[in-house]
Amino acid sequence: MAINLNHGNRLRPPEKAYERNKQRSRENYAKAMLAINPYWLNEKIIREEVNLNGRMCIIPHLQLIDKGLKPKLYSAQRTIEGEQVFIMKNHGYSLTTDKNFKLWKI
Repeated sequence: MAINLNHGNRLRPPEKAYERNKQRSRENYAKAMLAINPYWLNEKIIREEVNLNGRMCIIPHLQLIDKGLKPKLYSAQRTIEGEQVFIMKNHGYSLTTDKNFKLWKI
């Protein structure tokens, strides 16, 4: 016997309501993480780019700035392979001579 989850008071079908609730939860989590850890957004942006383009990839600076990267916001600096790397947590970036970002997975 199937249980009917649509009780008649919903504005959306149950599947769409579930997807909307998931999206709202993601947005609330992102807001909470930014309040707790301001480096979270930079870490997230760099992690996504590294996952798409591979480790130690070079990305035009405007592409990352448009996504919301704040270059002056980092938690540590370290010299790796002769380059100054700005680190958030597990990912970081360095600047190339033509002002592009070289992304690192630490």
